[in-house]
Amino acid sequence: MLAASRVPLRDAARVLELQLQELVAIREAEAAQQAAAGTSVPAADSKLYKVLRVHVTPTRIKYLPTEVESGNRVTRHFCGPEAANRQYPDSLDCLDWLCFNEVNFLRVSFGDEHGDRVLGGNREEVGTAFYKRMYYALSKGLNIIGQRFAFLAYSSSQLKYWSCWMVADPNQDLDLISVGAEQIADALRHWLGDAMTTELVPAKCAARLGQGFSTTVDATAMAEHEVSETPDVEGPDADYYAQVDEGRGLFVSSTLRFCFSDGVGRISSELLDEVLKQLPFASINLGPISAIQVRFQGYKGVLSRYSGLVGRAIELRPSMNKFGSKHPKLEVVSVAACRPAYLNRQVILMMNYNGVPREVFTSKLEVMLNQLTNMTSSVDQA
Repeated sequence: MLAASRVPLRDAARVLELQLQELVAIREAEAAQQAAAGTSVPAADSKLYKVLRVHVTPTRIKYLPTEVESGNRVTRHFCGPEAANRQYPDSLDCLDWLCFNEVNFLRVSFGDEHGDRVLGGNREEVGTAFYKRMYYALSKGLNIIGQRFAFLAYSSSQLKYWSCWMVADPNQDLDLISVGAEQIADALRHWLGDAMTTELVPAKCAARLGQGFSTTVDATAMAEHEVSETPDVEGPDADYYAQVDEGRGLFVSSTLRFCFSDGVGRISSELLDEVLKQLPFASINLGPISAIQVRFQGYKGVLSRYSGLVGRAIELRPSMNKFGSKHPKLEVVSVAACRPAYLNRQVILMMNYNGVPREVFTSKLEVMLNQLTNMTSSVDQA
């Protein structure tokens, strides 16, 4: 934290540089330990990115320690020496031969001095002033350590925590070729795909763009002949009645078609095994892994192992397609793992329909009720 640093706060750039050097040293020490132990780091984990972070409060801007992560689609594509050799269509010519550094991307969060969200209530005037400050930062940008950052996009998880990505023009100090952070941000949003032109609802458009900012690992590049689309598994049409006026008992009817494969595609065993070898979080202690959560082009969802596919192949569903994109890399968000589950009404109905007797659930209910009753009369039970 900058507050605990011995370097004067006015020299924030120097503090961030020292933090980056410290993280690099830690990473090199971990790699040396793994090499000495005879273990290797997966290829997909060989490049990590140090993300700059700030927290905007009603009274100040707090500089936070950098975070090390595997990156996202944008940072991986535009950070690195190979980015300087890429050319783009005329509509995105401001990105030609443009090479970003990690310090050109900024993760911004908004909240109070303790990191929580600012709520209204009895202090509504404070909240209103804060929302104006937030609006100004998102619309006008931020000046951080000598760089001007403009709003870029946010992922779905960032939206829950009042956070977003901002970007700076790497050439902002070169007046002859600098185009400004706003134009760079707009070009990056169009580079992600056609969501900016096909999605007319702003919230849905932002959600589509957020796919490119999910923290993922580049697993492998897919050739065109290795990717196919197969129809969704859908049930027959069903009539649906919704009550629109409770007082007069008015109903409106419509037809629904249930999709049983919503967001779930298939991947061959050979390709899945190849992908799992590239993932640093696919531990052998998890046991056999049968599904992975992915991002591919404009598709998002889950790919499950399917022995009917031969070689390197994936089958995507129309329900997975959110917008058009030509990004060739298969990106993995997470892998299937065992997690605690709890009985609820939906799970009980499903299990009962598939043959689990009702007595199984009622007996568990009685056991739980007895435990609650005993807690009121026994100190040990409590």
